[in-house]
Amino acid sequence: MKRWLGGGRPVGKWNKLRKDPELWDPNGDVLIFLGRKGQKLPSFRLSSHIIEATGSRPLITMLREGSTEEDIPPPLSPGDGSYGATLGRGFADEPLTPPASEGTSIGDFEGQISYEMYFPSPRNLGRIEELRHQITTRNVFALLCHASIVGLSLQQALSDLHVRLDTYMPPYNDNVGQIVRYIRSRALDDVRCSPATAVSLLIWAEGKDVRWADGWRQCFTHCTGMFPSVETCKDYKSLTPISRALLEKASLEMQDRVNAAEERLAGFEYDDMWTHYGEAGQARGAAERLREMLYCHYQQVYGSWPPSPLARSRNQSVTSETSTEEDTWLTRSLVRALQKDFGALYDFLVNRDIIWDVSEARSGRKWMMVTENRNSMFEADTDEVPMTDMLIEFDNKHRFPHIPHPYPLLPESISPLEMPPRGKRSETPSGGRVGALERRVQLAYTESTNIFKLRSEFAANKLVEAFQRFEKSGRAGDVDPARARRGRWVLIYGILQTLASVSVDDEMVLHTDRVEYHLSPRLAGARIPPWKGGEGDRIGEGAHERSYCWVADEKWETDEDDDGPREVRGWRGTGAAGDASPVLGGSLSPGPGTPWRKSPETRGAREER
Repeated sequence: MKRWLGGGRPVGKWNKLRKDPELWDPNGDVLIFLGRKGQKLPSFRLSSHIIEATGSRPLITMLREGSTEEDIPPPLSPGDGSYGATLGRGFADEPLTPPASEGTSIGDFEGQISYEMYFPSPRNLGRIEELRHQITTRNVFALLCHASIVGLSLQQALSDLHVRLDTYMPPYNDNVGQIVRYIRSRALDDVRCSPATAVSLLIWAEGKDVRWADGWRQCFTHCTGMFPSVETCKDYKSLTPISRALLEKASLEMQDRVNAAEERLAGFEYDDMWTHYGEAGQARGAAERLREMLYCHYQQVYGSWPPSPLARSRNQSVTSETSTEEDTWLTRSLVRALQKDFGALYDFLVNRDIIWDVSEARSGRKWMMVTENRNSMFEADTDEVPMTDMLIEFDNKHRFPHIPHPYPLLPESISPLEMPPRGKRSETPSGGRVGALERRVQLAYTESTNIFKLRSEFAANKLVEAFQRFEKSGRAGDVDPARARRGRWVLIYGILQTLASVSVDDEMVLHTDRVEYHLSPRLAGARIPPWKGGEGDRIGEGAHERSYCWVADEKWETDEDDDGPREVRGWRGTGAAGDASPVLGGSLSPGPGTPWRKSPETRGAREER
């Protein structure tokens, strides 16, 4: 038999049908026996107030019929009526001790015990059925006393408990609601890293007489991440066919996204973004050198890149019953670490004043980058780096929505005419023309960041520090800083979009700390839970737009509150990228020349969740 402690703790073994320590109140006046009258040793000792507070006619009748004293008055419940709302919690946090010795008999409790209750199993039951009956009796009192639940499987224990509550409790009692409250209070819905518990609770949640939508979604999300292990669980086949089909679909889709991200991030390969825009040039070369720097940086951080299984295990702080698939190196925790790094780099480099402008009325290209205030001349594209087309083509190919602020801060452009001939550079003293040029380039790079906007709140980040050293370490005059920054940004943009596709957990999932498997299922065209049909929720919808680059706006606003009111920046959208409008619903578009902005209503809804 098993014992579920909840709170993400491992399932333990249990064998305490007699003298259960969790259900032994030293001050209790009721002895409870899991057998017929005449049994010598009780299993539980509780307060009669707990039984009275249930309002259960069968239990109260059994209590009074089991009085050990003549003419004893009925047990009194507390007068304020609050006792039933906190059943058993008066001693739930205190150590409950069993009788002093195995030889203890009923006579040892004379003067303390006022009632004896007997719960014999029905006749003609098999051994397993009799055990289940006794366990269920025990679990009824565990529920009332806020103790742990035990059984052969969690789904079976909860189902048997539900049936017994239907027998014991008054007709007006919400038995499903009572069990759900118990599950939450004991954190039994914390199924992380435990595939057997997750699938068992999922089965109970989808039962026809239960239909617990929130619990189903929690378990479904964790089961999706643990699917290879879930499939091997004994209870898996007891799931409904529709739930099994949804799990398999969600798992395959999520694993496909993770594999696609792995292919990109293993070598930070984004050469396809340049396919139609020339193989040579300063910008392309700058992007390639950044790719090499990123690869070397993460090799140093993790010992190898991609990280070896040994390096990954050192970063995992919890032992679980499951693990990500053996050929998956891009774990959830690694994605979160990369998102933190590249989110910091995005904050450091992004031009907050550049946004997307979309107009269905404009002929040709419908998406354009514009300055938010419209007061300055701005052209996003050059012959070497047609940024708008490159980013839109990449997003369209992968069905990504566009990052709201898609352009970097650019350093001062230093034209080739200002650079000394290559053959003369080595002859020039460091304090001469080249030295001045180096200082000018370094100053240009320093000034084209958000470091002064980020202020002291900007936490030190090793990737940002490495990037700063990398940009300033190149020989002055080898490449125009503005052209180099554009080329590097193309690579950074691609990495940010890849991370956005796998870094956002389901918005309703709980208990995510120290989870290595991914928690980002998406089910296009399906609604959950399955019994709600068209009235159900869409899981994973809008997940990409909940990633870092979309929510950074709100952080910036908070950081700048001390500087006075600031207009909300960025566009609002949840559709796929492309020439069509990304607004939720797909049909609404702003007037010509109107930048997309995030609505206060949308922000408020997110904050409430």
